[in-house]
Order: sequence, then structure tokens, then C-alpha cells
Amino acid sequence: MDEAKNKIEAVTGLRPTNEKLLKGYRTLKTPPTIEYHMRGMLAGKIKCGSYWHKISGLEERAICSSCKKKDNAEVTESE
Repeated sequence: MDEAKNKIEAVTGLRPTNEKLLKGYRTLKTPPTIEYHMRGMLAGKIKCGSYWHKISGLEERAICSSCKKKDNAEVTESE
């Protein structure tokens, strides 16, 4: 999200807040699954990486599935 904020700031000279981004993405008419993900990112509530390390038996979910398939690497997932 910081990268998106940086790009918006570079173009407009203004740095958007999470609240402004929340209001803005709703007007894009995105599918519900993408809206859910964007809302989670803006609120800092994405269940990835370190979240899963804390739960016994679900530690494997902390590994990025895309990296594992593509590069056969065990990389901790991040937002």
C-alpha cells in the first residue's frame, strides 16, 4: 500500500490516507473478492506470513504458494 501511496503522491503531490483509499476503491466496481482483499490490506488485517506462524498446525500457510510453485522456494508470504 505504501508503494501505491508513493506513486499517487509522485503524480498528484498529495499523499492519500487509508480512509481516502477505502472510499476510492469502492467506486471502481471491483469483484467482491478483490474488495475484501483491498479492505484487509488498508486495515492491516491480511492473514499471511507471521499470522500463520503463530497457529499450531497451520504454519505451512505462512509460505507463499506462488513462490513455492514457481521457484520451488519456501518464502514467507507478505502483503
